[in-house]
Amino acid sequence: MKKITLEILEKLDACEGQRDLFAAEWPDGATATKANCLRAAELGLCFKWAAENLLPATALADYRTATDSALADYRKSMDSSLVEYRKAVAPAMAEHDTDPAWAEYDKATAPALAEYKKAIAPALAECKKVCALAFWRAWRGQELSGSRA
Repeated sequence: MKKITLEILEKLDACEGQRDLFAAEWPDGATATKANCLRAAELGLCFKWAAENLLPATALADYRTATDSALADYRKSMDSSLVEYRKAVAPAMAEHDTDPAWAEYDKATAPALAEYKKAIAPALAECKKVCALAFWRAWRGQELSGSRA
């Protein structure tokens, strides 16, 4: 199996934060195994970027088909939770609309932000898992067929 390495990520202009996460976990590179893809999702690596930059067109199409519904579900969860979050922070935002007041704003809105993150966490976790497994299947499929990015 072909390894994904830091050098490949640098060549493809992956952002520094994503390269740092990857290098910390896999300093010698890694193959796109199921376990590694699930670990990458836990670390917060971006599978959208990976798919668009590492997969050939046919595998990318398979990835997108496999992830479309999970992404839609996540966006729906995020949208409804965001409405509640904005309602909750509106009073603090109106009250603290000056630069020195941002610390107070952050303090006042922290509970609403925590609630928002809690509300979207299950959908986000599921979306990350679906994207990780879809990438792994697409990568494996293109490896088996002999096509390369």
